Amino acid sequence: MDADTLVATLQAAVPDAQIEGAPAVDPQTTIYVSRDDVPALARAVRDRPELAFDLLAELTAVDFWPKEPRYEVVYMLVSLGAMVYYPVPLHRQPPLAPASATPVPLDETERAATDVLALPIYPELTHEQQATVVAAVCAFYSA
Repeated sequence: MDADTLVATLQAAVPDAQIEGAPAVDPQTTIYVSRDDVPALARAVRDRPELAFDLLAELTAVDFWPKEPRYEVVYMLVSLGAMVYYPVPLHRQPPLAPASATPVPLDETERAATDVLALPIYPELTHEQQATVVAAVCAFYSA
């Protein structure tokens, strides 16, 4: 989902929230939100079926010194539906391409970008979530 679609969906769910799309240098959709709106927006991204972000994968902060306010909190949320992490291989993403120029073909990397399916596997996966993953895989292979 791109930032504009995510912002529109969240704005419909939490009409008074301050939400802004942001440019991203990787395949992850990035938005900025007011810290006061985080609880309501977190519930919306978890509870709305079209979003279903159900894993807080990372929580960190960025130091923008000397800017004030100096720190911004960064939440990386993931929807545990099957996903490809890097549909464009890292060496071909514009920000990294100059640093990763190689005379050697990266055939396996190119193949993995189109062939690898990432499935959610982690200890806290509930039986219901496991059943959802299994059903999705079965539906894919029976189509």
